Amino acid sequence: MGLDSTIEELLDQMMEHSSLVKKHHRVLEFGCDNGIMLNYFKKYKLELFGVDINGKSIEAGHRHFPELNLVKSTGLEIPFRDDYF
Repeated sequence: MGLDSTIEELLDQMMEHSSLVKKHHRVLEFGCDNGIMLNYFKKYKLELFGVDINGKSIEAGHRHFPELNLVKSTGLEIPFRDDYF
């Protein structure tokens, strides 16, 4: 299970120019599905969190990527304090 090489190249370029991620070393992805995109960022040694409304996708993500912090949520309220990210 992986990403297309073109997507990986674009994400690498984005990370080279990102100062926001370096600020807290945390990434939160809304609509993360099973975490496949979020999983890509493991190589950057970041704390990775994903939120998705689909419980089955979150369960699949826990099986495929157990090291990710995936949470089922509508996104209207998330289980993190306001200044966490």
